[in-house]
Amino acid sequence: MSENRWIKYVPGFVLVIIILILPLIARNETYLLHIIIVASIYSILATSLRLVYTANVWLVGPVAFYAMGAYGLTLVTRTGLSFWLCFPLIGVAVAIIAWGFGYITIRVRGLYFAILSIAFTEVVRLTIVDTLGAHTMLTVPPLDAISIPHLFVIDFASKTDYYYLFIALLAITLFILYRIEKSPIGANFKAIAQSEDLAESLGINAVRHKVLALSVAAFFAGIAGAFFATYNQTISPQSFTVGASMMVLILMVVGGTGSFWGPIIGATFLTIAPEYLPVNPVLEYAIYATLVILILYFLPGGLVSLPQVIQGKAWWQKTREARANMLARIRRGF
Repeated sequence: MSENRWIKYVPGFVLVIIILILPLIARNETYLLHIIIVASIYSILATSLRLVYTANVWLVGPVAFYAMGAYGLTLVTRTGLSFWLCFPLIGVAVAIIAWGFGYITIRVRGLYFAILSIAFTEVVRLTIVDTLGAHTMLTVPPLDAISIPHLFVIDFASKTDYYYLFIALLAITLFILYRIEKSPIGANFKAIAQSEDLAESLGINAVRHKVLALSVAAFFAGIAGAFFATYNQTISPQSFTVGASMMVLILMVVGGTGSFWGPIIGATFLTIAPEYLPVNPVLEYAIYATLVILILYFLPGGLVSLPQVIQGKAWWQKTREARANMLARIRRGF
């Protein structure tokens, strides 16, 4: 009995081993490491966005907070301050801004809040454009080396150093978000998503919990933006558009909102998939869009539901149930 209990952890253990030794296996494949770094950034954004959706907050992408983290970190470190000192403070500052935005607007529900969040993203981008210029690219100071005398020095001069940095950041983010989801606060989030009025009648302060979910998601989005800026070494307003917000939303939905691991699967799949599409931009976008539509149509529960669909009921029954659940949640948003 105990042996069977541990069998389910074997795939995860194997995956962790592969992730840790990948740079050793693909020593010369720097582009592969780059793709995984980008997928890890998207995974953080999509997973933090899912936390907001579990509390029934219809935030259309956390890119506004992602941009604040990137530009805040860049402007502060250009004064000579250390990245390692600044990035947690930037995350806290972004969370405070999100708290203020949420406290003012969170009582607006459903699609109306989604429209407000789109407007907020555009306001942030236009503020950056008006302040720095539409085509201004800021150079980000290089990452400070980590060193312990007589032991090791990590100077972040290679993709491998950044690879392990972003894998560590992703692991810490996922651990914290997972613990939040499994905590009593996470249970309150789910209760609010099921029925906000019923949750209020049971003594759950819906507004406070929704603002908390938004602030936590903004913190991690801001941290992701800070790390993205120092990795990319240049940033511009074109990276933080409403289209980028929609992309994060697509990653979350394609992976599956019903599972904690869904956004990670969606972010990884849709980051790697374009590398195998035709080089022609028009054809590439057409195939990419068709692929997303097919996944959403045949797997409304996301890619994470594929094993259950194959092993359990016929796919059309699963599709019908998942689509009915999705429509019911949309109706509750109004």
